Amino acid sequence: YELTTETLKQARIHAVSRGVIWSFEIIPNSDTWEQYSFKLNGLIEDAYLKKLSH
Repeated sequence: YELTTETLKQARIHAVSRGVIWSFEIIPNSDTWEQYSFKLNGLIEDAYLKKLSH
């Protein structure tokens, strides 16, 4: 549990430090976007970086 918490914390810090903000379009082709929460942003960025490293 502690390792998982620390890993997520580091992923969030890393995502923010890179200036990456993941978001989604609320209605397709509407040009209206909403940012994912800070926690989800970290999870997405962590998964993305893991995918790039393989």
